[in-house]
Amino acid sequence: MKRTVFLLAAAMLLLLTTAAFASQTDLEQLARQYVPQDAVFERTERDDGLQEYEFRSPDRSVTYDVKINPDTGLVVKVDYDVRNDRGSKNVILTEAQAGEKVLELYPGAEITNVLLQRDDGLQEYAVLFTAADFTGKIELNPETGAVLDRELDYTRSGESASGPLTAEEAKAFVLAKVEDGRIVDFETDRDDGRTVYEGEVVSGKTQYDFEIDAETGALLKWEIDD
Repeated sequence: MKRTVFLLAAAMLLLLTTAAFASQTDLEQLARQYVPQDAVFERTERDDGLQEYEFRSPDRSVTYDVKINPDTGLVVKVDYDVRNDRGSKNVILTEAQAGEKVLELYPGAEITNVLLQRDDGLQEYAVLFTAADFTGKIELNPETGAVLDRELDYTRSGESASGPLTAEEAKAFVLAKVEDGRIVDFETDRDDGRTVYEGEVVSGKTQYDFEIDAETGALLKWEIDD
């Protein structure tokens, strides 16, 4: 009888281990659908309840990070990190041309804002846009048009692309744009019949003034004061 119980327990453990392995394999295959075909798998880890899968390009110039909710099996966020992601002192492209560069990558997307910002003393464009299944931000070199960084957020997929944004989501969005940023002022206001979030973020000696449409999530103002 004891031998039978032991064999049953061993069989159950094997089934559970196999199921877990299959689940991890399925998630990795899902993550691969969001990166280039030649991307090389590097590692996976669990962070804040999400399973992260890291890939790299064959020449190691780009790192791809795909975050998946293991409970739902849905992709939450995809980041492309370019190694030589430096901007330029020269601004050759116009805001319209920067937006066109993004539309070449994602035809049918809607550009919600184009911002010229400074990072490490160099200029770069941050282009915000919405597509059918995600919202995104792409940073471009304003001289060459090269992609410096790409963030695709799928957490609001399944909702209206113009769905309302909570105050906490607005704060998280702003802080994601500023390294070591700290919100010193945040208010909810009404402007021309619409609800907006406005405030200030500081990082070192730099101040950022922002205004966000609470209904659409569009960034209405982004001013940098050095």
